[in-house]
Amino acid sequence: MKKWFLCIAIALAGSQAFAQRGGWLCEAAISYGMYDRSGLGRSSEIVDVSSTSTVNGGQRSDNHPTVLPTFTLAFGYKLPDSYVGIFLDTAWSYAYNNLEGGPSLMSENEHILHVMPEIRLYYMDKGNTRLYATMGAGARFRRFSETYEGSTLSNRDVEFSYQLSPFGMSFGEKWYFSCDFGMGNAWSFFRIGAGYKF
Repeated sequence: MKKWFLCIAIALAGSQAFAQRGGWLCEAAISYGMYDRSGLGRSSEIVDVSSTSTVNGGQRSDNHPTVLPTFTLAFGYKLPDSYVGIFLDTAWSYAYNNLEGGPSLMSENEHILHVMPEIRLYYMDKGNTRLYATMGAGARFRRFSETYEGSTLSNRDVEFSYQLSPFGMSFGEKWYFSCDFGMGNAWSFFRIGAGYKF
């Protein structure tokens, strides 16, 4: 981890001359919330594992949930004549499942929303090409409900959330394409998106 921070510090120091442009940015992206629905330390009733089995009415039945990709929306400001950007990043994930095996069908729905203030550090900003790293931390809001024979039960919880991306890039002047690589609660490995700078 120390090596990553050292590399980021050297890249920022060496690219200070390129970080001259500032302004507001709005970005939308799509990604995969692997760790958000893996059941590894996260509260999630609907996990993204097709081989999971569920006990329903005293019987085991295969559980094949439908899990949508994670959609993210970020809005922020890059400080002029600086290599720092301040963003508010949100990520939304939705999954549902229909369980059979009892006398009636049981339907499950789960929404997960991450809201994270984020710092973006630019390695380079040459107008139509930008390289950066991001660090964010905030809250994860989850709502789960299940409906069985016309009755619906639901619960909510809030947990800590974080996201680290040591490398991201975007290409374009006003409208741009972006790709980020990283790990965290909201999305995993990479996300792709588009944004507008104004």
